[in-house]
Amino acid sequence: MNKLNTGFSKLPDDAFDNKAQTIVTALTGNAAFPTPSPTLAIVTTALTDYKTALAMPEGTAARTAQVHATRAKLSTLLEQLARNLELTPNVTDAQLATTGYDLHKVPTFTAEPVTAPGNVRLKQAGVGGVVQVMCDAVDRAQAYELQYTLDANAGPWTDGGTFTSTRRIGITGLTRGKDYWARVRAVGPNGPGAWSDPATIMVT
Repeated sequence: MNKLNTGFSKLPDDAFDNKAQTIVTALTGNAAFPTPSPTLAIVTTALTDYKTALAMPEGTAARTAQVHATRAKLSTLLEQLARNLELTPNVTDAQLATTGYDLHKVPTFTAEPVTAPGNVRLKQAGVGGVVQVMCDAVDRAQAYELQYTLDANAGPWTDGGTFTSTRRIGITGLTRGKDYWARVRAVGPNGPGAWSDPATIMVT
């Protein structure tokens, strides 16, 4: 995985100018990277050309074309520079942090189970014997499992299926005029979490 962030395309023109200047300044005289490639002279020349394009009168086709061309060239050089910096023998993250580039954030993984869904509520779906189940989304959830019953204390609980979104959870084929209880649990990278508190509704 590349450690230095070269996602410059989202930066406005002025911000890209500032970032490129920051990188050149950070690498000038940097003992950890004495011979960057492309050389700082080449990058600085491309940066100067880009600054010159930005200084052209705004709103002209010539400026737009020149900014686009010089920015593309500078961006390519900075991407090549980043990859070569990463290939420096025995380079450390601490050293890469001195280059002026932003470091990619390393995703964190946890063995903790996902939390139980909150705010579970049931709603008539407008069709006889059908109930919509709603709840708050759970962080890291990959799916949601549903169970329902006529007796929340004694059970038994019936499997109501697995759903990919909290917006599409529903129960069909229920007996009208009966009180039903439903509960939901999230399934995360490490398996299912705890069941939510049950919610109830009289089916119409």
